[in-house]
Amino acid sequence: MKNLRLRPVVLSVVTYDDIQKRVNGIPLMEIRKSSDARMLREADNQGGTLAYSDLSLIHFRSISTIHDNITEYECENNTVLPRRGTVHDLGRSISHKKIICKKSILDRKALPDIALQTDHSPEAADRYLCDCDRVRFCLKKGLSMEDTAFATQMSKSLVVEYIDLIEELYNSEEEGNVN
Repeated sequence: MKNLRLRPVVLSVVTYDDIQKRVNGIPLMEIRKSSDARMLREADNQGGTLAYSDLSLIHFRSISTIHDNITEYECENNTVLPRRGTVHDLGRSISHKKIICKKSILDRKALPDIALQTDHSPEAADRYLCDCDRVRFCLKKGLSMEDTAFATQMSKSLVVEYIDLIEELYNSEEEGNVN
């Protein structure tokens, strides 16, 4: 953290669109989710990156509430928002791995498009896809989770995340080919 430079950004805490949504009866939770997403994008567009703690202080809401809102927004909109965890590739969030792999495996999108759509560098997106492929290869060879972790030099918990992801995505792909 000490090597990160702070950058001032201007954020729209409340917009005319937020007010119109409230007037039109949109639930406050939906407005909050889109507000969080907007502020993350505004900071990113100005060369800054917000963390959950930043949004927590701005809105006087708990970090867990901010986390839940952003996670729901990303799932509902099939996107990855530019926040500290995703921009600097921190934490154990599977959401961006899942979205990147889904766009490649199920949607058959090209790597540059995937990177652009998920606010990741092509190298980061490619790393997720390669890690997924390496775990899948080990599984096809009959390696256990422990042996796969050893062979790929990944943590056991990360291998388990990829195994779950592979089962979900490749089962979805097979179902799509049947129809």
